Amino acid sequence: MFQVCNIGTFVIGAGTMSAGIYISVEEKEIDWYNISFICLGFITFLLGLLGCKSRSSTIGLSAYIIGILLCTIAQTGFTIGIIFYSDFSNTIGSVSAIILRSTLGGACGLLLICFLLSWRYRNSLKIASVYHEGYEELRKPPTRTETGTERKSKYEEIRARRNNN
Repeated sequence: MFQVCNIGTFVIGAGTMSAGIYISVEEKEIDWYNISFICLGFITFLLGLLGCKSRSSTIGLSAYIIGILLCTIAQTGFTIGIIFYSDFSNTIGSVSAIILRSTLGGACGLLLICFLLSWRYRNSLKIASVYHEGYEELRKPPTRTETGTERKSKYEEIRARRNNN
């Protein structure tokens, strides 16, 4: 499910960049609003890359979740700005404005869903690491030099330490 969130983040980032480029082309000028919209899409796209690389790291997931939350807030702000900007329909046409507004609203909703699912995944990863602490040593395959009795004593030692805690 987490990988689906990353793919969604890629798509939302690419869509936001393309929406910023589309608005710039239709207005026939590049201003700070369009550039910041394109940059927001690029940052969202990069967050998708970060999410792919931080699947098992709680620190990386925390950075990813904070980034997704900030992008969601910024995306919502931009979308609200486009919705309430009355001259926007005159600039690019009313049909295009309606499509763009609804698409950006959907992107905000998808980013929020990605944030919530990623947060839930991070919590489940934290719980799994807390309850299974100490069992990583048991999962390691034996080295070639270990014999069966050495390995058995190693497991008994680990279990004894685990039971004493």
